[in-house]
Amino acid sequence: MTKFNSFGFKPLVLVENKNAQAIYLCRWNGNEIVEVHTKETLYFRYKDTNLYDKNDKLSNYTIQSNQLEFYLDKYLDISKDDYVFLNEDFHLDNFTIRRIQ
Repeated sequence: MTKFNSFGFKPLVLVENKNAQAIYLCRWNGNEIVEVHTKETLYFRYKDTNLYDKNDKLSNYTIQSNQLEFYLDKYLDISKDDYVFLNEDFHLDNFTIRRIQ
């Protein structure tokens, strides 16, 4: 049974960021599951799931009014060094990722 905090939300999973890496807010099913990850911690936790399948791409429709699509691993490689990706949501089925730092 999942415990909720006093605001009715599941606890947020935080990650230590010693090397000033890019940080991502990851959400599933809206805000049912909310986690914060680096590229490495996301891969470590979800490498054996369908999140890294090559069948689907993340998509974003708001950056400069263009549709951008990437496989998750490519998105993580590009977004870590490019601040245009800050605070932009990318979606894949019930998964949303946003670079927040």
